[in-house]
Amino acid sequence: MQADTDILRIILGGRFRLELSSGADVTPTSAKAQGLLALLASAPGHERTRLWLQEKLWSDRAREQAAASLRQELRNLRIGLGDNKKILIQNRMVISLDTEFCGIEDDLSPGQEFLEGIDIRDAAFNDWLTAERHHRHLVEATGGAARLANVPGTAAASGLIRPDPAYPGRVPAGLLRRAIVFETFAKPGDPLHVLETAFVSFTALGLSETMSVDVFQGRTPSTPPDAIQINVQSFLTGPDKTGMKVSAEDGARHQLIWSGIETVPNFGAVPVDHPDILRLSNQLIEALADALLLKTEGIPDYMDASLMGRMALRKIFSMQAEQLDEADKLLETAFELDPRGIFAAWRAQLRVIQHVERFDDDADRLIAEAEDHCYTALEVEPSNSMVLAAVAKSRLVLNDNVMACHELATKSVALNPSNPFAWDILSTAKLYAGDHEKAHALAFKAQQLGVRSPHSFWWDMGRCVTAALTGRAEEALRLAEVSHALSPHFRPPLRYLTALYAAQGQMEKAIYVARKLKQLEPDFSLERMAQDAKYPVSPLRKSGLLDKERLSDISGDENVT
Repeated sequence: MQADTDILRIILGGRFRLELSSGADVTPTSAKAQGLLALLASAPGHERTRLWLQEKLWSDRAREQAAASLRQELRNLRIGLGDNKKILIQNRMVISLDTEFCGIEDDLSPGQEFLEGIDIRDAAFNDWLTAERHHRHLVEATGGAARLANVPGTAAASGLIRPDPAYPGRVPAGLLRRAIVFETFAKPGDPLHVLETAFVSFTALGLSETMSVDVFQGRTPSTPPDAIQINVQSFLTGPDKTGMKVSAEDGARHQLIWSGIETVPNFGAVPVDHPDILRLSNQLIEALADALLLKTEGIPDYMDASLMGRMALRKIFSMQAEQLDEADKLLETAFELDPRGIFAAWRAQLRVIQHVERFDDDADRLIAEAEDHCYTALEVEPSNSMVLAAVAKSRLVLNDNVMACHELATKSVALNPSNPFAWDILSTAKLYAGDHEKAHALAFKAQQLGVRSPHSFWWDMGRCVTAALTGRAEEALRLAEVSHALSPHFRPPLRYLTALYAAQGQMEKAIYVARKLKQLEPDFSLERMAQDAKYPVSPLRKSGLLDKERLSDISGDENVT
């Protein structure tokens, strides 16, 4: 830290101020400059990407205009700061504050408001400000979990708030955690103990990749009494078969939340990585997420980043344009509460879906935004399998970079072999690299791991594509039908069903699904599917299953063209 005479104080409590060590007020007169400094000062690590800042201060402008406005505001701010401009560090992607030359004070005195009186006419900034004030009020109101825990109907009373161990008595905003304790039954040295501990490891990894939870192996005096308890018990059902039973119960009420059981062959070794065991782990993770979501219902003003992320994921996979917009807002807020890479990665994945599903025609903006979110996600969580899978998808679809996709997908699988998203994107990478049979085998694995997931239609469709490319037309047709049945708003199954029914001569069915597709995609036409090389059915073209003549035969139907 430099000498006091060199240091500016950025004061966020009460009226926003920028003061010299002498007490002289050097606050910029520009409201946007004040907002820019406040956004940086309150950010994790005191840095934000340029795109994030543009979205908060110039959300009503086109991307190019917003970028130009940010550059101009930075120039004016640096001029106004004079010799103190060294507090600003900037490059092409990120802007940050150098805390060697500035101090940040964000504590609130009694009666003070965070950024009191700041007036920036931008809805996105004001939404951010409201959220920030809410979380500061939450921390102030609790004085720690102990005081809030006695107030009926609050998050703490429901066992959802836990004090930050680094700051006893204080609840960090947005990091309201829940404890989960695993109990295993096989004794050390027993091969079944290896299976049970491996299951715990896979599940704990999957939970940590998407949620902020405290995981315990066995109850100890320090284990919270309200922790959700997971019982993992394996058993032999014969000389060559092993079973596993898993149950989850609410620690406070001893109420059963979920249970599942699987029996798998041994093949001469403990089946720690058998797809059925890994799938059981994924089912448990989904059940725990649902239980935590239900736990928050009816709690006033409850906001938690992890659960927002789960809600956003459900909205993303609804495959509906308006739901995607809502998911993006949830993920944005989640990242502000808890700056995890997974939230940025899902925002990139969301833009891939918007592009592929043709919900947004501004490809340049989607690519730029996805690139920004990928950069953030990899910077924050470079070893998160879910992050790598989402970034790999973006690199392939939006950047046409097969090599980068393959490298990221390979690492994603290595980090978490129970992640169906990882196997799915590795399958897609193999597909685009021309290794169709390998792609199909990997798509099958992804589908098996996610078969009981709420998003199973996604992996059904992935296997449908590889089946089509490997000449398995009947299999592709069946998988497209299943995918459509599970997700009626998902357009790819309807595209494939239209072409596959037509290729088989089932013209009435082809017309029927084409009409359904047109309801979701108003500019769809059979002529476009048959002739437009940019229409998103390229694997069908390569497979030879896109019969242009038969599509042309039914293209005159007045309700399809």
